[in-house]
Amino acid sequence: MKKYTQEELDEDLGNGVRDFSGCDLSGLDLRNAYLFKANFFRAYLFEVNFDGAQLSEADFRYAVLVKSNFSRANLVEAHLAGANLSCSNLTEANLRGANFYNAQLFGANLEAANLRDSDLRGAEIQGAIFAPGWKIVNFAQGLKIVKDEEHHIRHCE
Repeated sequence: MKKYTQEELDEDLGNGVRDFSGCDLSGLDLRNAYLFKANFFRAYLFEVNFDGAQLSEADFRYAVLVKSNFSRANLVEAHLAGANLSCSNLTEANLRGANFYNAQLFGANLEAANLRDSDLRGAEIQGAIFAPGWKIVNFAQGLKIVKDEEHHIRHCE
């Protein structure tokens, strides 16, 4: 698995590289990056900053995206099947038509995210926040949204 430094990543992005499948980009900054149809298949992307990035149709299948920041990112029709997005920040992200089939979204923050036409079948969304002060619970028994008085998810701290 290739482990990128920020300098190596910036150079590759400048040279038009869009295939990062199986790579480790943990902790790197991809703020506002243009990564249309980029390939992150099975990549390790722990705590990556994708704030405001253009990620439409990007392939994140089976990627580890734990604690990553996707706030205000454009992920229209992104492929996130089997990805682990636990404790990630997806506030105000455009996720229209994204595929989250069997993805893990434990404790993810999806406040004000656009999930129209997204596929969440089989996704594990316990503790995910979908609106200020609200979260999903008891998903195995059916979708149920309840008020979260604590306003945080302990396992994400």
